[in-house]
Amino acid sequence: FFFAHRPPEASFLPCLAWGTGMAIFTDAEGTPFGHALKRKAFLLAPEYINLNHASYGTVPRPVAEAQRRYFEEQEARPDRWFRETYFDAVDRCRAALAGLVRCDAAELVLVENASSAINSLLRSQQWQAGDAVLLLSTAYEMVKETVAWLEAVHGVRRIEVPV
Repeated sequence: FFFAHRPPEASFLPCLAWGTGMAIFTDAEGTPFGHALKRKAFLLAPEYINLNHASYGTVPRPVAEAQRRYFEEQEARPDRWFRETYFDAVDRCRAALAGLVRCDAAELVLVENASSAINSLLRSQQWQAGDAVLLLSTAYEMVKETVAWLEAVHGVRRIEVPV
């Protein structure tokens, strides 16, 4: 087996290994995806099987630990956090992500979640009456609500494809 190169601080990211013609996803230490990785990498209850990461997901342990550290830093010096530290942390995050996706950090925007991203993208376009938005009938409800707002405010047409 061989593992794709990744920075050590990203050890919770998936890794692809090849062996005897079969791809196997593991973490950096070789723990295969599945129950073993769930136990190792997530705070989920042992008997819980999470089938829905879209609405109410969980984050890997290293992310939860980083969130806790940021929270404690924020609580220790809230004024400084919101005036300086937070923006420095966002800039460092954008720089690290830019390296992963191979773009300029100035081209990256951090958003709270996918719903916020879609909402921002749809509302930021220069819509004209009669423009059309194509979406699947299985679209997330927030997306449908944003398209309804576009219909009411900008006169766009909704084209919903039944799935």
